[in-house]
Amino acid sequence: MRLNSDGTWTFFPSSGANLTSSGVPIVADTWMYLELKVVIGATGSVQIRVNGTLVLNASSIDTMSGSVAEWTSVRWAYNPGAYGPPSYGGSGQSGYLRIDDFYLLDGTTGTYRANNDFWGDTSVRYLQPSADTATKDWSRSAGSDNYALVAEGGSVPQTPDDDTTYISTSTVDGTDLYDFPAVTSGATITGVQAVIAAKKGDTGSAQVAAICKSASTTEEHPSPLGVASDSAYSYFLFPWNGDPNATSDWTESTLNAAQFGPRKTA
Repeated sequence: MRLNSDGTWTFFPSSGANLTSSGVPIVADTWMYLELKVVIGATGSVQIRVNGTLVLNASSIDTMSGSVAEWTSVRWAYNPGAYGPPSYGGSGQSGYLRIDDFYLLDGTTGTYRANNDFWGDTSVRYLQPSADTATKDWSRSAGSDNYALVAEGGSVPQTPDDDTTYISTSTVDGTDLYDFPAVTSGATITGVQAVIAAKKGDTGSAQVAAICKSASTTEEHPSPLGVASDSAYSYFLFPWNGDPNATSDWTESTLNAAQFGPRKTA
């Protein structure tokens, strides 16, 4: 879809007429929240909301770009040659959209919360490790606190310092668990995602996964990922839709008491 110079959105189906929103426009130099929901198929549908107001609603349209009902990537781009003159932005950055608190749902309805509908106005909060726990199997590059070597930045994420400060292990099932600061009081928690930046120390196979301990349940994320490179760090993302101990949505108390960390799985 495309943002137009008048603040409306145009959605481009795979076939048929283009669809343009009506109602609440995007306003320059103003924070707003945008939600897009697409059901992919030859008779799919699309909905766009701006600040919670439905501005485009269409069904029985072709939203498939090929023969398979799937999406493979998401991209935000700005092309003044194709999309007209820049109209949005601020602080001397004419034409730019500033995007924050971005979330993407894949439509699944599995365990815990169903990620298949609008969340509404949502914030993404960054919590970095604040203390070690009794589970501390990984070795340190320096010092005595494991958590301090993987906590990057202050209130916002910072680029990892790679080989300057780090933890490491060659032991399969070696696990670190950390405590984290409490979440904002009164928050509705739609999901938690552990983020790990890692690389292999040498050639050969290696895998890393995030692990969560909530009350009496310790759960390794069901999707451990390979660490592909022994020369560069990669990010690995491990989302938990809900509390693995209660198999229900996270609450403030359950999340504040939970611990997260890395485990070498292979």
